[in-house]
Amino acid sequence: MRKPHLLLTLLFLLSLALVPLPAGATASLDYDIANGHFYTQTNGQPLGTTTSGYSVTNEAGVPFWDAYQQMGGPTVLGYPVTKRFSYDGFVTQAMQKMVFQWRPDTKQVVFLNTFDALHDKDKDDWLLVYRQTPKPFDTSPDNGLSWDAIVKRHQAFLDQNEPIKKVYFSDPYPVDHYGLPVATADMGNSFVIRAQRATFQYWKEDVPWAKKGDVSVANGGDLAKEAGLWPDSAISPETAPPQPVVLVPSSTSPAPDTATPTPTPTRQPMDRPIPAAGSNAYKAKSPEYGMNIFLWGNPTTTQRDLQKVLDARFNWQKTLFQWRWIEPVKNQFHWTESDRLVKASTDAGVKIIARLDFQPNWARSDSAQNGPPDDPQDFSNFVYALVDRYKSGSPYGHIDAVEIWNEPNLSREWGDKKPDAAQYVQLLKAGYEGAKRADPSVTVITAGLTPTGTWNNEATPDDLFLQQMYDAGAKAYFDVLGAHGAGFKAPPEMSPEAVAANPSYGGHRFFCFRRVEDLRAVMVKNGDSNKQVWLLEFGWTSDEVHPAYAWHKVTEQQKADYIVGAYKWAASNWSPWIGVMTLWNLPDPSWGTDREEYWWSIANNNGTDRPAFTKLKESRQSGYLP
Repeated sequence: MRKPHLLLTLLFLLSLALVPLPAGATASLDYDIANGHFYTQTNGQPLGTTTSGYSVTNEAGVPFWDAYQQMGGPTVLGYPVTKRFSYDGFVTQAMQKMVFQWRPDTKQVVFLNTFDALHDKDKDDWLLVYRQTPKPFDTSPDNGLSWDAIVKRHQAFLDQNEPIKKVYFSDPYPVDHYGLPVATADMGNSFVIRAQRATFQYWKEDVPWAKKGDVSVANGGDLAKEAGLWPDSAISPETAPPQPVVLVPSSTSPAPDTATPTPTPTRQPMDRPIPAAGSNAYKAKSPEYGMNIFLWGNPTTTQRDLQKVLDARFNWQKTLFQWRWIEPVKNQFHWTESDRLVKASTDAGVKIIARLDFQPNWARSDSAQNGPPDDPQDFSNFVYALVDRYKSGSPYGHIDAVEIWNEPNLSREWGDKKPDAAQYVQLLKAGYEGAKRADPSVTVITAGLTPTGTWNNEATPDDLFLQQMYDAGAKAYFDVLGAHGAGFKAPPEMSPEAVAANPSYGGHRFFCFRRVEDLRAVMVKNGDSNKQVWLLEFGWTSDEVHPAYAWHKVTEQQKADYIVGAYKWAASNWSPWIGVMTLWNLPDPSWGTDREEYWWSIANNNGTDRPAFTKLKESRQSGYLP
């Protein structure tokens, strides 16, 4: 058997059998460019945090963009993970799942049999060691057989595992999509069947990314990139080309019809009274339950993830609303995606905390990825427009609380400049006033501060930064203090004093969940004890990959025990000042094990549960957690 290539006309049938992403589903993460489309989803950075990426085009008469659309786009092929490059003398581009090649002799776009290519480039040992993928069997028995007989012989390998066989044949064109099976192996915790364009793994026991009985399918393009099959020049992301101006309706326009958008000037009623900080804030039960989830750009998993929030009997979710996504051009607002997710969450009865940061390019003179705007009034106008659109009674849905920026005590979140608490208070004031002019009942939360003891140009200790905020007048400009509560290695009940005295736990007060008590003490010292603290991110990681996190990893079962214990500790010891506790995280469906965020997750990216989700759900349903 040798590599059968798939013709464009046959592939078009595949696109009819699979559902493509709705148009505009990732409007701010990808966009049309001359002769093609540009994608930022796979640039190797947290989703939406950088503008580099990969384009798919019809340049030089090679119609990859036409083929990409006809074959089903991201849903069928995944996002692009390389630029164009030459491979075996052919123009090639890798997507997450499939790899394109242009055959000039037939004028056709075909799929590369990626796992055959890995074999040809002597990557079988790498696949076996690092990805539990067996080496291909001898193909000499195929000699002299008809194509139909070859297909029958290779598909018979699937009889060794019924769950994999079911997944393979659930695709209407399995040979086109996956190629033929070429090897099988029992890997101990999994049974694996290797095909020409994919690898199937049936899990015989729970692993961090799948549960016992699950079948996972490896993305060939991603895996070949990891194996070093593609040249370095191809995998380096491109600089973002100019994004077209997006004009959308006024926040007062009826119905979310953004097909023919128009500019929207922002006009705050500057004479509208602003309530005193804390006077109109929502008073949460002590505690209430929330999760950081990822609905933006993920319409196909939105209902799934909202249902998981509800299944655990949680009633809050936190989502990142990047300023640059919504106002890419000054006074021109793009509401399509925010309308979709706010309405979905409101309809589900799940309250929203909106994290607001990541300035547009026009708002800051330098090229910082995430930093305060040159003029805080621009941010105030954005916050006003957002809260006004999603205020109480809005037909678009309701945002209940806004977080003003994120971790400003780190330089990487502050324009790569030394953290400046007084400057942050200026931004906090601007956000507070914009939010309260739009809806006096919205709850304004300070940025969650990252727990740290580092004090230099790159970071300021969170307790010190908070005191600096009070010194700069912050008390008048927030309803709730936001905090982050990473547990590191320590169990949730372990005190800051005990952690500081034990080097094996990090040897500093901030290396524990109860670090938030130090921030509470700063509030009390400054006469602000009537306000609540909401944990905007907290949790434990099971990271086995990234050295910066692996030193304080816990097992998945410890993660489950510690998270439930954290809620129990808070309910017993922090009432009434603790409010919403927002767990980090229910994962983005695009995350894999290469992302450090993935290892904090309480579920898998396919929606299946990890032990932490199961235990949380049981603890809430039984009443163990009030």
